[in-house]
Amino acid sequence: MRCVAHIINLVVTDGLKEGSLSINRVRAAVKYVRNSPSRLTKFKSCIEFEKIQSKFSLCLDVCTRWNSTYLMLSSALKFKRAFVRFESEDPRFCFELQTLGVPVEEDWKKVEMFVTFLKSFYDLTLRISGSLYVTSNTLFHEIIDVDSLLRGWIESTNSDFVSMAKKMKDKYDKYWGDIGKMNMLIYVSVVLDPRHKLRYVEFVFSELHNQDDESEMSKNVKDATYEVFNAYQRIATAGKSNEKNPHVSKHNVQETLVSDMKERYKKFKSLSGNVDGKSELEKYLTEENEADVNGFCILTWWKINSNRFPVLSQMARDIAVPISTVASESSFSTGGRVLDSFRTSLSPKMVQS
Repeated sequence: MRCVAHIINLVVTDGLKEGSLSINRVRAAVKYVRNSPSRLTKFKSCIEFEKIQSKFSLCLDVCTRWNSTYLMLSSALKFKRAFVRFESEDPRFCFELQTLGVPVEEDWKKVEMFVTFLKSFYDLTLRISGSLYVTSNTLFHEIIDVDSLLRGWIESTNSDFVSMAKKMKDKYDKYWGDIGKMNMLIYVSVVLDPRHKLRYVEFVFSELHNQDDESEMSKNVKDATYEVFNAYQRIATAGKSNEKNPHVSKHNVQETLVSDMKERYKKFKSLSGNVDGKSELEKYLTEENEADVNGFCILTWWKINSNRFPVLSQMARDIAVPISTVASESSFSTGGRVLDSFRTSLSPKMVQS
């Protein structure tokens, strides 16, 4: 299964290739202010005059890191009124930016929409890139949210964002468009989440696909879940049958055989099902879902319920894992190991590092 953070990076990068005149104008304005200490001081006085309270400061983006574009636009929006005042305070501002033009109200509106658009992907990358908590059980929800977001932007009236969203949707469909071809463990991990289980997966399929496709895909997920469960059950049964009692003596062979048979029957019930003939998985799926509360930990839940579901708890321990192979900062990079104009000023020692 491909690293999710890298896929998101590819999706966003394709969208950013479209570019926007409004974004370029804001970028030029930020670059002009940051190019000189005296300009930056004058800009700070404009911030004070407009009484803008913000802990953020202007930052310039780097073309090899898409998140820096989001952060640049997000911070610039907070100082929109300061830029308007700076235009009247610094006569060279309009002259230097005459090629692209200074940002006007329409540009700021587009940038605000663009920031809202990118924020979803920025937050998504931070959520799925965690290395100290499990994320596989949330991936399915995130994928569906991205699909809904892109569909909504494609239906937008803004031509710039429609074009950008279409490019991103094409890249999205390449990896996640055909749900039937995705790794089935993505769905199994949702089934093993006691807040959702199989019913949630079936509901999402019914919302996104026609009845025939929904029935087939739901059946495939159910079959895959049972297939994985049966594999774990065979391993557990084989492990239990190989256990031997080291305390058997010649004088109590008959008693040991009887007690051993009782123990084996208890283990058989726990692994194969209860007296009602239901397996662990069937009992788990028929129980009521857990409440979806903040701070819910899927591994803690399975640890607490491991006595009731010994095989399923082992499945959850193996399947409920971090889904990304990189830290969040690495996932934003689009540059790779290339010595370009951003790195040519480095010394050979630093380049090697």
